[in-house]
Amino acid sequence: MKRRIPFVCLLVILDLTLICSFSYSRCSLRRMREATLKLDLFMIRLAVANYTYVQDRGPRSIQDLVDAHYLIQIPVDPFTRKKDWMPDINNAGFRADQAIPEITSVHSASNGVGRNGIAYNMW
Repeated sequence: MKRRIPFVCLLVILDLTLICSFSYSRCSLRRMREATLKLDLFMIRLAVANYTYVQDRGPRSIQDLVDAHYLIQIPVDPFTRKKDWMPDINNAGFRADQAIPEITSVHSASNGVGRNGIAYNMW
């Protein structure tokens, strides 16, 4: 009987440890995806700004950034796991020579909400 009590305690401690580590790893994965999303958005937006500055017009698609070598490839959205970025299109025609809408920024296509309470597609 004396040996069973420590064994049961050991099992309870092991279960609690596993539950805590699973919870921590799940939270860490979400943090990592959010950090990746922030970095990808920064890189795409920087490429859009550089393209617009050099070409004197914005890109018409995200693929234009790859074709012009401003991006190596279109990154995969860490939450949708697709290359389905939602571009912000400027079709207001702020310049007289602008006939085709241009991309001004991009957002995630994910409907999820970040740890900060803001939807990923609003970042």
